[in-house]
Amino acid sequence: GGGGPRVRIKNDDGTGVQAIAERNGRIAVGCESGVVNVYKDEKMEKSIMNLTTSISNLAFNPTGEVLAISTTRTRGGLRLYHTGSRTVFKNWPTSKTPLGYVWDVDWSSGGGAAAIATDKGTCLGYRVEYYGDI
Repeated sequence: GGGGPRVRIKNDDGTGVQAIAERNGRIAVGCESGVVNVYKDEKMEKSIMNLTTSISNLAFNPTGEVLAISTTRTRGGLRLYHTGSRTVFKNWPTSKTPLGYVWDVDWSSGGGAAAIATDKGTCLGYRVEYYGDI
């Protein structure tokens, strides 16, 4: 049928949408306020408020278990959200993780490692210890 949207989600944040990602029926919407809303089958699953500046990038790992959330406006502005427990990883990154300003994030094909592009022109590779194999 027609050319209308397949899914329609009302984002209640009230600020503009800056980034969006989808994997396995989950949609993450990142806003100017720093809030990321995660929806599962069009219903609100979680509102993540760990960053306070505009969301620049969202990337689910290939299995959809982890969502990388980043902002270019804050040094070290990266958080990882675990969809199974609906929690943000508390032990990484830390204030000592040398991320600088994060420009982009992508995942290895197995989902256990993340490549992080920074403002210094570097690409940092990190393994997510939660996973056995990369």
